[in-house]
Amino acid sequence: MTSRRLLLRWGIPFAFWSIPAALLTVLTASESERQVSLGRAFIEQGAVWYYWALITPRVLALARRYPLEPSRTVRGLLVHIPAGLLAGCVFGLVYGLYLTALGAIPDQVTSLRSFIFKGMMFWTCFGLVFYTTIVSIGFALSYQERLREREVASSKLEARLVEAQLNTLRMQLQPHFLFNTLNTIAMYVRDGDRTTSIRLLTRLSELLRHLLDAGHAQEVPLQMELEHLKRYLDIEGSRFSDRLRVTIDVPAELQDAFVPNLILQPLVENAIRHGVAARAAASSVELMARRENGRLALTLRNDGPALPNGWSLAETTGIGLRNTALRLQHLYGDQAALHVRNAAGGVSVQVELPYRTTPVTDG
Repeated sequence: MTSRRLLLRWGIPFAFWSIPAALLTVLTASESERQVSLGRAFIEQGAVWYYWALITPRVLALARRYPLEPSRTVRGLLVHIPAGLLAGCVFGLVYGLYLTALGAIPDQVTSLRSFIFKGMMFWTCFGLVFYTTIVSIGFALSYQERLREREVASSKLEARLVEAQLNTLRMQLQPHFLFNTLNTIAMYVRDGDRTTSIRLLTRLSELLRHLLDAGHAQEVPLQMELEHLKRYLDIEGSRFSDRLRVTIDVPAELQDAFVPNLILQPLVENAIRHGVAARAAASSVELMARRENGRLALTLRNDGPALPNGWSLAETTGIGLRNTALRLQHLYGDQAALHVRNAAGGVSVQVELPYRTTPVTDG
């Protein structure tokens, strides 16, 4: 048993019952009729109270085993009332025999047997009060412990729920990406372009391997996210040929920052679908990363059509933007934000995150 558990089991009960022991010691020593030292007074009237300290751990264990819960109240009372009466009766017997052994029986006592018997009857009633006090403290401690366990279990359940929700959001994105990629590969297969088909299949294999290796993690370093994005852009570049121009401006010192896993791909995919795919002319997509005031800002711009009047992120039906906003809310709460707005000659999407070089979640 550890020292802390020993302290809780024995130290606290002894400290608690030292209070009445000390009070009775002082009162006995201050009696005017007798000249009694504090040491003698403690031996006569103080030490016997540690009987309750000795049985306190047992009473607390009984309180945990037989709680007075609504469904078990009668059972608990049938255990605790007799136990309390017995504890008081035994204390009266011990107290009487103890005083007898010390020769501290009051002078007016004529019958030792009667003295011990009356003491047992007296302390049987008052002992029930002491027993009830101990049991009440035990119930309070047990309730606090159960409440703490429920809070821990609740927090774990909430963490699992958030993880399940995040995984669900990611799963909604991956089929859309896979279908687009397979359609692109099928197009090159139909055209008989064997080299490009093999290269795209290789890229797809690398992307799937990344999903299997790091798909369980909620956060990854920005460098890993960029590597995944470049594989994806290689596939999309083959799909749109020279119509797609991509610029990535991410300083090397920011690439150790942790970001949500697969946060960039759906945003880039959204920019390509609504920007590049919506125009016959060549279009550009620009990704930038900046650190400002302890926050990491990831900004994605495209030169496609502007957002329509009255457009709002809260009312969008797009899976990519909606799920990205939900993931940010789950992972960071109010510490993260997603802004979508019209920019000069196109649309800008900005993700703001707390700047960290260690993950905020265990995944």
